[in-house]
Amino acid sequence: MRNKEVNHAPVAEVAPNDDFGLKVRRLVVALSAYVLAALFAQRRESAEHLTQSNMMLQRERDNRLINAQAITATIAHEVKQPLAAIVTNGGAGPGGERRRSW
Repeated sequence: MRNKEVNHAPVAEVAPNDDFGLKVRRLVVALSAYVLAALFAQRRESAEHLTQSNMMLQRERDNRLINAQAITATIAHEVKQPLAAIVTNGGAGPGGERRRSW
């Protein structure tokens, strides 16, 4: 078999001082950097917003807990006060001198 020489289409080589190609690459890099900077700024703002929202939710939970504790203390006071008065004044009635031992 004979070796046939195959003619390929000429390949366009980029000249080392191709200003247009270099400018395009620099433009692409600059735009990419701008997009990345915008994405990082948006991510930072989102993280700050999430942190602020979580703090507000925690504050709201704390306020609810404080209100529940205040209501519980009020109810306990309103129940204990008449019972304590009954116990204190229980000996004032007839036969109050006699005490039963349970």
